[in-house]
Amino acid sequence: GKQTPSFPSGHAARGAAAAAIVADGARREGALPLAAVVPLGMALAHSGAGRVHVARHWAGDAVGGWGLGVAAAALCALW
Repeated sequence: GKQTPSFPSGHAARGAAAAAIVADGARREGALPLAAVVPLGMALAHSGAGRVHVARHWAGDAVGGWGLGVAAAALCALW
């Protein structure tokens, strides 16, 4: 199980950033309807929840990773 701190979860951050960048790019190109964002969000949730489930991260690590990934994707979208 989890014994040492590892905040934020890199797996969750990478999953969140990838899902958000793909969703934003596809939305801008008109290739992704708004309803398709839900499966991407579910994939994002799985990327961190899986690490918590196998006791490699605490829940706070996953939430921090999701926040970091979404923030990074937002900065890329603004850029």
